[in-house]
Amino acid sequence: MKRYFFNLLISFLPSTRFFIFKQKVFRFLCGSIGENTCINQGVKIFGNSRISIGRNSWIGINCIISSSNPGYVEIGKNCDIAPNVMIINGTHEIGDNNRRAGEGKSLNIKIGDGVWIGASSTIHGGAVIGNGSIIASGSVVMKGSFPENVILGGIPAKVIRKFNN
Repeated sequence: MKRYFFNLLISFLPSTRFFIFKQKVFRFLCGSIGENTCINQGVKIFGNSRISIGRNSWIGINCIISSSNPGYVEIGKNCDIAPNVMIINGTHEIGDNNRRAGEGKSLNIKIGDGVWIGASSTIHGGAVIGNGSIIASGSVVMKGSFPENVILGGIPAKVIRKFNN
């Protein structure tokens, strides 16, 4: 119920204002959040498990973060998340032909420090994104561990470039 109140409140606040107030409300209703982290208008928080956002991060307009038990979503410090990104740790086992979405489950998501996630990307449960990486706009990151300092792109996302530093 707390997260629904957060979603309602955040929809009325100006996008690029009241960041300190939004941090305090997030901390009280949703999870842990570091100093100087900016949450923009239209961000939606769903689920009932741990969400952690590091300091100096930016959560863009209309992002969705959904974290179901027993999993969690952890976003590192100095991250930039563009508008319309979905971070969702819930999924299903594959069911039989009567209903393909079988038993529900949740997988942890860990986004490393300094990660930049491009607009309209989707991060699924089980993804571990290394520090300093970039997710190209529109990419779909499935479960798996991805190295530091790379650009991931595509559907499903794969390493398309490595950085030297």
